[in-house]
Amino acid sequence: MKIGIYNLFLNTLGGAEKRSLVTATHLSDFHNVYLLVPYSINKEYLEKYFNVDLSRIQIIVLKQGRFSWLKQKYAYEKDYFCQIKALELDIFINNSFMSGLSCPSKRGIYFCMFPHKIPRSPLEGISLKEKIDTSLIWIKNRIMNRSIATLDSYDFIAANSQFTQEWIMKWWNRPSELIYSSCDPMMEILNFSDKRSIILNVGRFTSDKKFIHHKRQDILVQAFKKLSRAIKDGWELHLAGGITKDKNDDKFISQLIDSAKGYPIFFHFGINFEELHKLYKKASIYWHATGYGVASEQYPNLQEHFGITTVEAMSAGAVPVVINSGGQKNTVHQKKNGFLWDSLEEMLNYTNILINDKQLLQKLSYQAFLDSKNFSRKAFNQRMDNLIGRLAN
Repeated sequence: MKIGIYNLFLNTLGGAEKRSLVTATHLSDFHNVYLLVPYSINKEYLEKYFNVDLSRIQIIVLKQGRFSWLKQKYAYEKDYFCQIKALELDIFINNSFMSGLSCPSKRGIYFCMFPHKIPRSPLEGISLKEKIDTSLIWIKNRIMNRSIATLDSYDFIAANSQFTQEWIMKWWNRPSELIYSSCDPMMEILNFSDKRSIILNVGRFTSDKKFIHHKRQDILVQAFKKLSRAIKDGWELHLAGGITKDKNDDKFISQLIDSAKGYPIFFHFGINFEELHKLYKKASIYWHATGYGVASEQYPNLQEHFGITTVEAMSAGAVPVVINSGGQKNTVHQKKNGFLWDSLEEMLNYTNILINDKQLLQKLSYQAFLDSKNFSRKAFNQRMDNLIGRLAN
């Protein structure tokens, strides 16, 4: 079949982008796959960064129409619809965040990392501020074609976690297929002799922008500096992830580096898969703080929707000590394969417990390693094959 996979943000190097490329790699074994993007991409870099094979995939750079400088922010996807429709795809997979593109092929899947809000309730009985906020969302959705009708043009909505699935029902009132994101196993056999006194965090380095997943490396640096006893005993903090060319992100990175001076804190910017693999194998503890300082019920979109890096760390036997919100509550089970925390004090307390109790550290490490297999690339491919098969039939 001719299958198109659509993603407008490959340069952000996030979980959704990995999901797009893993899907493309797998489906290209059996089908003609087209990767639909708005700009030229560095195929070799993406292959190394995400450990994927794009050799059988055709890259199609979509063109914007007239007045693209205006449409880029507001209605650029309308320029792409006819271009994609002309390809006469059998299946179209939309894996672009907050997309308002109606399905341009016979069959379609809308991959949802997290739903955008589509107000359905009347404006009566709410405050003036809520009325204004709701009206602005409604206007923006109208311009961007983000509507229930757009979603209903697809045969399936696919959620990347139970957390996302719950909010799809709350905000869209639509059922969805649960297809957990693909997580690469970092170790086939768990070997404790590989482990070092390392706490690891993996996530792209972005400034604290509204509606952007901020990985909160800043608070992890501040928290680690309080582990004075562990630092004396040789423990290190390693922060790894992709970077962009955004000036605000550069400023944030400079502040991080300055804050870490004088402490055993190491940065790995733009790290490729092979280097990341080595880091995972050495790490004993994995920290994650996305969503810290943000009310999870009020801003569920700013929480970790699934947590690919957490599961990948678990697959290397790194014990997760992660924030108690979002999709990670479905993968980390308290005191069984890791710890969930609600405050930085709890995070530091759980970390000290693991550092001082090697037997507990190894016990949770082994269980984390076993539980990670439920979210492997093999499991993801099987779920995708099942969904594609149902769609084709």
